[in-house]
Amino acid sequence: MFGDKIIYREIVEERKSVDDEIKVLEENEIVKRYIELYEKSKQLIREERKAYKGMKRTQYLMCNHLWIISKFENDSVESRTYNYFGCIKCGLDQSVFVKVEFSDNAKLSFEEKVMYDFMTSIYYQDGRYIGVACDLELGTAIYKKIKEKYPNISDEDAIKYFERALNDIRNIEVNNDRKKSRAKRLSLNPNFNRWNKEDTII
Repeated sequence: MFGDKIIYREIVEERKSVDDEIKVLEENEIVKRYIELYEKSKQLIREERKAYKGMKRTQYLMCNHLWIISKFENDSVESRTYNYFGCIKCGLDQSVFVKVEFSDNAKLSFEEKVMYDFMTSIYYQDGRYIGVACDLELGTAIYKKIKEKYPNISDEDAIKYFERALNDIRNIEVNNDRKKSRAKRLSLNPNFNRWNKEDTII
C-alpha cells in the first residue's frame, strides 16, 4: 500500500512536469502554428468524410446498376448458392455483408462502411443483373474501358461488350507477362490475379 502511494506521487510529479513543459512550448509561435494546422486538418478530415458520404450516396442513388455476382458461397448441406452482387458502374458491393457476417463492422474500411450504411438504409437493388460471377475490381475496370471507348453506349450494348471481353480474358490463354500487360491496360495492379469465376468463391 505504501508503495502504491509512492508510485502515485511520482506519476503526479512527472505529469506536472510534462504539463509545465507543454505550457512553455505552447507559447512558441511555430508550435502554435502546428497546433492550429493540426486542429484544422482534423476538421477538414471530418468535413471531407461527410462530403464523401454524400457524394457516394448520390452516386449510388442515381446509378442504373449493372449487377454481376461479386462473391458467392455454396451451402453444400442444402445444395444452395448464395450470391452477393456488385455494380460494375458505381462499385456498390454487397460482399461487404460477408465481412460484417464473418467479423464485425469495425473491420470495414471507411469506403466499405459508406456502402454498408447505404445498403442497410435504403432499397437499392434495381437495375440489370448480368449472369456472371466476376471479381468486382476486374468488372469495373472492364466497364470503365468500354465507357472510355464508347461514352454514349447503352446498357444493353455495354453488357454485350462486357461479356465478350470477360469471355476473351478467361478463354484466351496467355503467359504471365501478357497477364501483367493486360492488368496494366485495365489500370489494375500488375500482380492482379483474380481473372476467373472461381476467384469469387468465398
